[in-house]
Amino acid sequence: MRSLFLFFVFFFPLVASASMSVDETIRERVAEGQERLFERKYDEAKKEFTALQRDFPTSPAGYFGEMAVHAVYMLEREDFSREAAFRDAAKRGERAVSHTLQRYAPSNFELLYCGSYYGLKGFQEARRSKWFQAYFFGTESRQLFKRILNKAPQFVDAKFGMGMYLYWRTVFAKRLSFIPFLSDRRSEGIAILQEVAGKGVLTKHLARLNLGLVNLEEGRYKDAEAIFATYARQYPNNLIFHSFLGRSLMLEHQFDRALQIFRRMTVIDPTLHRPHYFIALNLIFKNNKALYKEADAEFEIFLKTEKLDLWKSYVHYWRGFMAEKLGEKQKAQNEYREAVRLNKELEQAKFRMRGLGGGL
Repeated sequence: MRSLFLFFVFFFPLVASASMSVDETIRERVAEGQERLFERKYDEAKKEFTALQRDFPTSPAGYFGEMAVHAVYMLEREDFSREAAFRDAAKRGERAVSHTLQRYAPSNFELLYCGSYYGLKGFQEARRSKWFQAYFFGTESRQLFKRILNKAPQFVDAKFGMGMYLYWRTVFAKRLSFIPFLSDRRSEGIAILQEVAGKGVLTKHLARLNLGLVNLEEGRYKDAEAIFATYARQYPNNLIFHSFLGRSLMLEHQFDRALQIFRRMTVIDPTLHRPHYFIALNLIFKNNKALYKEADAEFEIFLKTEKLDLWKSYVHYWRGFMAEKLGEKQKAQNEYREAVRLNKELEQAKFRMRGLGGGL
């Protein structure tokens, strides 16, 4: 579940100082679009990036920005509702990326956008568990960051991409059997991200956010909470920041505080259904059977609009767990069986079924 968020930072533009006025103009406008994304003003952000495409059609910046708008929207909902729009923007941007890379001497600024374009495409493929494609686009992205650093080793903003790569490649290599063994370079990646967080120009916030994700991955939940709490306060309507904050608190076993965060999300956007799942989960984790009815009602709200079998399987697992705790053995077996039907890899459901004597 957490892997859906690991590439979150690729959604936002990687920009750097440039000497040419055109580069400076594009940088300022991309930064404005990025701010609208952080503020959760999707229509305004898309309008900014569409105008950028019109004014600078051979630059990848505007197309990448539009892709980011759709990707962030889908990440917030953890769905694929704007997949067609994302791929349309990527297809239009492909020509601009090709144009840039075929030039004799593209600026570091332009190469950063190209690298981010490939990184974002890789992220979207990873969300669909298309790991070969994700690995390919991630490699393309890394090569462009490396190209920049070969020319300008002190270009701190470009180091952000390398820090990302060095940390997350180790994490994913352990999970994906088709990737050959790679040495563990997580510490090196974290050190680079810390450098960018301290010295970066416009990527320092992205590095800090990624360090929040690293802390979640490494089990340093208190440190993750501190980072996401800062950004949730700065951008009170950003549901992604709130979601990470809520999950950090949940993993710290601060269930009441986590409940406040997820309930606030339903107020910010009542159409969003995923917070109801986490509200139910925190109610269950409070270890009070009197709260199970409320948790089940939250699951019911969630299921009314959830389309992915993966998430539905989690609901049936936890319903089985509650039934088991209440001594309703047959109901628990039925729920676990449905969870496995929807998700054959849900080993915990299989384990609990065997414990109840229900078999498979």
